[in-house]
Amino acid sequence: MAARFQMQNLPFDVHKTGLEAVFRYYGIIVSDIEIIRDHCQGAGRPVAIVTIDEAETGKRVMYRLIGTAYLGRDIDLREVP
Repeated sequence: MAARFQMQNLPFDVHKTGLEAVFRYYGIIVSDIEIIRDHCQGAGRPVAIVTIDEAETGKRVMYRLIGTAYLGRDIDLREVP
């Protein structure tokens, strides 16, 4: 069963390939990454929804990534129900 995670506190210049590389570093291949930007507000930080095919592996990686610095920002990761 797949697992979905919401990544918050991302830098403004975040890209899908960069996030894929973060997960690949931990040996995880992601199924999908959707980066959501609030263009109307213009000030909100981007949020990414990451889908991983293996739920248990994804949960282990989630706990390793929380608080990890990515482009100068500490990553916040939460499981999406």
